[in-house]
Amino acid sequence: MLRPLNRLKPQCPESEQLVEGSISQTFDSLIGQSYEISFSLKSNEDLITPVTIDLTFGGSTYHAVIPAGPGFVWHDYSTTLPATLASSTLKFASINGGHNGPFLDDVRVYASPVPEPSTYLAGLSALGMLGLFGWRNRK
Repeated sequence: MLRPLNRLKPQCPESEQLVEGSISQTFDSLIGQSYEISFSLKSNEDLITPVTIDLTFGGSTYHAVIPAGPGFVWHDYSTTLPATLASSTLKFASINGGHNGPFLDDVRVYASPVPEPSTYLAGLSALGMLGLFGWRNRK
């Protein structure tokens, strides 16, 4: 569902106030795990100057910028940020979106895959074999 960022209540139970220009959601996360976050933004009017949306997650901030130009054009964004707590809040805040604010859609959060230790072992073994063959060829 499409919603402008300037009229939504945050989805945090402790907050009962309307927070102009932001929306957030809290969910369980693994400390140290990286999460890939993708989303789409569009302006609901032609833009003379770019509009910045700040995405915050785990103490990190990603600045998504909708470029100046015609409105009603979707722009896709993606970033990877680490979780620093067992419960993380994903927040989108319109920094300079004007009185209407941009639209946010298709928000997706995926845990980034963590390589298995065997992957590192296989890589180190391959490097060792290459070094051994190179050393033998020199002699």
